Amino acid sequence: MPVKKSTAAPKAAPKKAATAAKSTVKDTPRLEDFINEVKAKAFDIYLRRVEKGEPGDEIGDWSYAEKEIKTKYGIK
Repeated sequence: MPVKKSTAAPKAAPKKAATAAKSTVKDTPRLEDFINEVKAKAFDIYLRRVEKGEPGDEIGDWSYAEKEIKTKYGIK
């Protein structure tokens, strides 16, 4: 007995999302670039702190700068 082919159209695969959600976080920088950016930010923080006569030290300036740069790039 001959086999009869189905005349029904094959079901289409479900459509995927057009594009993945765009990330608002910038690409992760190279380590050298990250350190240079933290260094520059820490120096800016130091200058503002000294100008305002606020207490602090270079370790605090560096820590605050590092935290800001990590937030900028979405690094935990």
